[in-house]
Amino acid sequence: MSGDHESKIQKGGDALIKEIRKLKEVGSSYLKRKIINQKKALRKLQADENQLLTELEEIRRGEHSDPWRMQTWLQEKREGLTTNMAFRCENIHAAPVKRAHMIFIDGTNNDPFMGSVKGDDASPTNVYRLYRAIVQKDCNQYATYYAGVGSQQDDPNPIRVLFRQFGGKGADRIRDAAYMDLVKAYRPGDRLFLFGFSRGAAIARMLANLIAREGIAEQGIARYVEMYSFVVNQGAEHPEQFDEGHVLLLDRIELSGQRMAADIEFMGLWDTVAAFGDPMNQYEPNKELSVPDIVRKVTHLLAIDENRQPFQPTLLAQSDDDRRVKEIWFRGVHADIGGGYREHRLADVTLRFMRNRLEQDHDICLKEPDKDYDPDPLGAMHSHDRSMIPKMPRVVSVLGGHRKPCIHKSALIRDDAVTERLKALRESRQCEVETQD
Repeated sequence: MSGDHESKIQKGGDALIKEIRKLKEVGSSYLKRKIINQKKALRKLQADENQLLTELEEIRRGEHSDPWRMQTWLQEKREGLTTNMAFRCENIHAAPVKRAHMIFIDGTNNDPFMGSVKGDDASPTNVYRLYRAIVQKDCNQYATYYAGVGSQQDDPNPIRVLFRQFGGKGADRIRDAAYMDLVKAYRPGDRLFLFGFSRGAAIARMLANLIAREGIAEQGIARYVEMYSFVVNQGAEHPEQFDEGHVLLLDRIELSGQRMAADIEFMGLWDTVAAFGDPMNQYEPNKELSVPDIVRKVTHLLAIDENRQPFQPTLLAQSDDDRRVKEIWFRGVHADIGGGYREHRLADVTLRFMRNRLEQDHDICLKEPDKDYDPDPLGAMHSHDRSMIPKMPRVVSVLGGHRKPCIHKSALIRDDAVTERLKALRESRQCEVETQD
């Protein structure tokens, strides 16, 4: 066998080794999708690599029994690998069914059993009620609910609950738990929807920025996902382990490079109140609460009558030409908009608005409303005038640009001084009116 021919075989073998190793890397993400048994396939690739390395070493030493057979084997193996991987790719990408993943994040102290206020006046928020209304699986819709920071479901320890209600760590934990659940469920082309109320709305905005920055990690890092999920679940009892797991996972995502770009089709937010860190401050500057470019549309419903200073709304910046963002002001205080009171006819007005957007604009399948669903713009409005919390009446406004604030038509129905001021704004063309229910 000539030296030139032997050199060609060695070069061909080296090239095939690189191809096998590349296929192993690609396979670790493709095969995770259960097209074929991952462990068996990767063991076969490893065996091929080991055999090839052994035979190439024998050729280099002049000890190979049949170099010509080696050349044929190289050609067959290359064709086999190419055909096999093409078959897998065809199966993976054949007529994929787009699924809708919906993430619902409740507000501070909110869970299905407490509402936003304690005692007999409590009721689930609109976030939870909309979550319960999603028709799942049969319509390829998958919804996940996360109780709010400081709720009993978030942490049974009352001391840690207190710190989480007034700090940011609980928010990071919920955001990261939602992200990891998405990593385990998401497939390329799936639709994403995010919803939140109060601080849960702020967490949804943080999650959107995390997805924009990191993409959605592929399932090739599944073992880190499982490890991290365990740490998240144990986080309430072992917060120091949670911090370590959080750093480990994000480092793995950063190093792996295995991530998928994803758009967020819709964000539905009720009265964002970030209040991270000191509750007397609106939010910490390092919290990412803007609307990233990957979000196609966001609807933010705001409370006109909330007057507690720590509950100032975290508005969305709106440029003159960015029509993705729609902020609409409704009558009522914070929980009259996002829900949480037993008397929730005002909250039902905003719930109806969000339901209609999903059904009419995004073809989402919803169940029939609850029996006590009764949208009424003249429903009872709650007040915090007697509370000791410092007061700061809200100003109906827009953050950024020269756009006018938008008030909902239902805000012009009540007979009081606030309604008269709103009508004056409309007549002077200093605001717009949303006419959709």
